[in-house]
Amino acid sequence: MHLLDPRRIRVTRGLVLLSAAALAGLQAAGEGRGAAGLALALGTGLYVCLTALLPVVARAVDRDDSQHQIALTAVDMLVITAIVWLTGGVQSEYFLLYYWPVVYAALRLNARDGIAATALVVVLYVFVTVADDTQRVIVTSAGLRALSVVVSAAIMMTFFGILRREVRAYENLRESLHNALRTVSAVYDVAHAANTGAGLSSVLSILLDQAALATGADRGYIALIEDGQRLEVAATLGPGAEAHQARVNEPGSPAREAVARQAPVDCPAEPGRARPEGWAAGRSVYVPLITPGGPIGVLALFSRSARRLRRSHVEFLQTLSLEAATAVENVQLRGKLHLLATTDHLTGLFNRREAERHLATESERARRYRRPLTVLMVDLDNLKDVNDRCGHAVGDQVLAALGRVLKAELRSSDSAGRMGGDEFLVVLPEVGASGGMALANRVTARFGQELAVLGSLVETGSPVGMSVGLAYTEDGALGAPQLLSQADQALYEAKRAGKGRIGAAPSCSPRELAAAAAHGQAGG
Repeated sequence: MHLLDPRRIRVTRGLVLLSAAALAGLQAAGEGRGAAGLALALGTGLYVCLTALLPVVARAVDRDDSQHQIALTAVDMLVITAIVWLTGGVQSEYFLLYYWPVVYAALRLNARDGIAATALVVVLYVFVTVADDTQRVIVTSAGLRALSVVVSAAIMMTFFGILRREVRAYENLRESLHNALRTVSAVYDVAHAANTGAGLSSVLSILLDQAALATGADRGYIALIEDGQRLEVAATLGPGAEAHQARVNEPGSPAREAVARQAPVDCPAEPGRARPEGWAAGRSVYVPLITPGGPIGVLALFSRSARRLRRSHVEFLQTLSLEAATAVENVQLRGKLHLLATTDHLTGLFNRREAERHLATESERARRYRRPLTVLMVDLDNLKDVNDRCGHAVGDQVLAALGRVLKAELRSSDSAGRMGGDEFLVVLPEVGASGGMALANRVTARFGQELAVLGSLVETGSPVGMSVGLAYTEDGALGAPQLLSQADQALYEAKRAGKGRIGAAPSCSPRELAAAAAHGQAGG
């Protein structure tokens, strides 16, 4: 809380008036004017409570509004005049209180209003002096006293005016440095996370946390542009993520408006009907994430209190978003490059190098912890005939259909990749031969259903099918090269036996082979 803080000045003003009125009341009571002293003390106390403690009046007084401040200064002078009058007029030691409204005006008002307050002080003091002059003093003495008040008040106005200007400059400089430090710190955290290989969700969460911490926001979200136009919520803070996703793409939503205008949208209240229980209207700010190539998303923050998100916060968010958007875009590009480097574009599965890497990783893990591991080699039957008779476009549809089936049937811990042409590798950690055989049967059945909807295959005389070779190690004793070789050999035996079959490698134990035979399609 700094020197010019409105609440500090308001509290100081109340204490000055209350203490002066109480002492003046006691002095008047000692001189036989107890009723007048009590009325002065109670009236001043009620006035101070209304202007300093009543929330509605206090908030109005705290605003930098000259009308409120001038009115308050005028009433304060009238209260001081009553104190001076009650305690001896021009002889009262309380005449120094007239300088307090001048100080208050210098701290809270501009120079013009401060001069008006000084003139009012002179008028009131002259009134007290002249009124008291008929009994005690001469007019010349009153004039000299009034002149001294004018001169000293002018000096005080000048001094406190300079002090106020310097304090304001200091506060503005401190606020600017604080905002710059906050921005640098937040951008560093986001850039550090992006440069150290953190995922997109982690980088967005750090950006959202830093923005909320700096502004005092209670909740918010970051939505990124997908497919060139649709906004998808990628990170959230606080409750209501479902409501955010449901409303972010509504026509005319503030989030879409911020992206379209490429400028912050400052709303007095969060739009929409959904609001957590107990929340006031509050305030919301939507800041677009803009890169040299254009907007990539929007940062939205919400606050219960409309006073928390100030203009300086909006400026901070705008600077932060401009700096952090590039880091977010770099993470997105890195993710896209990684996807291109590891994924087969036609099927959406891993490419050969990534599939073999996953097999090596799982094989090493199975060996280290002596855990089971099953490998499937899948080959499409008669795909060459489809390419020759229906064209490669239809063949590509068949490959894409198998990719969809594998992604739908596999667990999150499993992996599948296209080894080249029409061959696929499936790695099943913690799965025995019977489990691998069951999966092969499910994939075969579902693949047939997928092909049934491809009308382009009806004309070919060679129906598309799939053959599978299965290799298994119970305790990780077989390494990746051995498993891959045995699965490939089992696939070759299955195709030689008539295609459309599932072949099991000799590495499968008798118990596993018996379980596999129960499925009715074991061979090799």
